[in-house]
Amino acid sequence: MEGKPAAEVAGDRELLRRAFENVLRNAIRYSPEQAAIDVLLRRVQITTITVRDYGPRVREESLTQIFESFFHADGRN
Repeated sequence: MEGKPAAEVAGDRELLRRAFENVLRNAIRYSPEQAAIDVLLRRVQITTITVRDYGPRVREESLTQIFESFFHADGRN
């Protein structure tokens, strides 16, 4: 790709790569077969990256824990 990048993100390159890979891998794993996964990069005042899949939703009571290491919303640890 040539030209000016759409956005720049500051941070540890490896940690950012792992974070994006994890989110995308989970989206692929939990989406129905042949379902689309939408990735949107938006830059207004801040850069926002949104990943939307069409798999089952995380239960409301699990939302506060989903960013803890080794937490599985399906009850596995």
